[in-house]
Amino acid sequence: MDITLTEVSAMDQISIRTQFSEYHFCVTDPRLCRGFLSGGLLGNRRQEAFLAGVYLSAGDWSMDSRKLETGRRAVFCVAGKSGLESLTTSVVTQLAFAKTGNANTA
Repeated sequence: MDITLTEVSAMDQISIRTQFSEYHFCVTDPRLCRGFLSGGLLGNRRQEAFLAGVYLSAGDWSMDSRKLETGRRAVFCVAGKSGLESLTTSVVTQLAFAKTGNANTA
């Protein structure tokens, strides 16, 4: 399964289950693949983030930041205390999507 972020609406929710964690991504700007990420290494803290890319296989990654896919590792850029920090998930095993967005989003 895959989810193309540019095809969802603002405020839609994506649950990302990985080998070792579960993350939640609330989309705020689908065009820029931005939102609030929580779970996993971040705990319950919601951090501003954007999807930067995915690892396709060992050492090979794609900067096509529009798509989350099972079987891949997602790379997010997260707002940290000293600027942007990279957060790479373990392999995504399951994606779930909840449409809660505003139909008037551009």
